[in-house]
Amino acid sequence: MPIHSPLLKNSISVTSIQGGESTSPILESQVNNKSLKEALIESLKNAKLYATLSSSRYKLTANLLELKKPLVGFSMTDACKVRYTITNKKTYKIIFNKIISNQYTAKFSASVFGIKRLRLANEGAIRKNITIFIENLYKLNIS
Repeated sequence: MPIHSPLLKNSISVTSIQGGESTSPILESQVNNKSLKEALIESLKNAKLYATLSSSRYKLTANLLELKKPLVGFSMTDACKVRYTITNKKTYKIIFNKIISNQYTAKFSASVFGIKRLRLANEGAIRKNITIFIENLYKLNIS
């Protein structure tokens, strides 16, 4: 899908990530801020939207508002909600401010181990959420 607004090409830096939690080695899988930031940067690079902070026109902040995880089940479905805000670095004008919600299911066939299915559901929910975010950026029209 082509970028609707050429001003976004190679122009977004990731400045702040909030809401992630460290994974407990015993209890459950989580998504931490560092992992979410790395996933966002990699996705923006692949989409030809990423820029370093010094060369960027816009700064992105993301806040992981919710990552609902099932406790048990053959199929594990995570619900994910992230607020993405993109601000023009010079004018401080917000050009994108949206909460993106989605679900992702890791089926029993993905792994017989529940903790692994939970991790796969977490990762899949975040990956899908970022994909929806990138698709929204491709449709964004700014001038």
